[in-house]
Amino acid sequence: MKRIVLTILTAIITATLIFASACSRSEFGVADGNTEKTMIVQAMNADQGDYFVTGTLEVGEKEQIVVSAELEKGTITFEFISNAGMDDIEEVPDIENLEAAYSTEVSGQDSVNVEIDPGSYLVRATVAEKASGAVQIEVLKAPEAPSDEKVVAVDIGKSEIYSEEDRQAAIDKINEEFASWKGCTMKGIRYAGDDCVTEDNLKRLNELEVDKNYTECIEFLTDFHSPARTTDLEGTSWEADSDYLDYEWWLARTDGGEWEIVTYGY
Repeated sequence: MKRIVLTILTAIITATLIFASACSRSEFGVADGNTEKTMIVQAMNADQGDYFVTGTLEVGEKEQIVVSAELEKGTITFEFISNAGMDDIEEVPDIENLEAAYSTEVSGQDSVNVEIDPGSYLVRATVAEKASGAVQIEVLKAPEAPSDEKVVAVDIGKSEIYSEEDRQAAIDKINEEFASWKGCTMKGIRYAGDDCVTEDNLKRLNELEVDKNYTECIEFLTDFHSPARTTDLEGTSWEADSDYLDYEWWLARTDGGEWEIVTYGY
């Protein structure tokens, strides 16, 4: 496969070998002998802001990228940039402004597993804090997720206002919406309690939906884990690869009809 990356590799790695002074050499680059499944990045007193782009890494189905650091000092950021469509372009792209599909930062003896879509990726390495040592980047088979990771803790709770069928219908509505949140993992969902069923809360929901005339409201709380991939975070305010607890869901309905999700969040 024709690779524009070879041109980029030659030009940029040569340009990013930095000499801090005559008596303190500074280098940042990739070692010899790299393949499409593994590469080693080496740093010697690399200064903050030094960067280069190398590649490519080929990630297949059911594979992940593993970044393993052996740094004596400093921190390095790695960004994985999709190479899709670059084989046919006529000009070298603006490397500094290419958007990364995923980024991670390592220091010391860090080891990070990167779950990413199958494809071909350039690797942009940037020194975040003056660094010395090596970082190995490998494409390995992704482990199968333990079955218990898929178990969602559901607490339908007790209520003197709504039947079990009413509460389950609200949970079903939340699960339907949550299924569209790409990369998120539901950990738990529970009824917030009858204390939340108040006239003030019902009034607030009707103010949010001015063309409705809700007569009943209900609240649930959820715990979930946000996506690890930056592309799945677009349009959200979540931090990547993080737990969110007691996330509120407010639903309302009119005269025993179908529940509607009015609002969610903190």
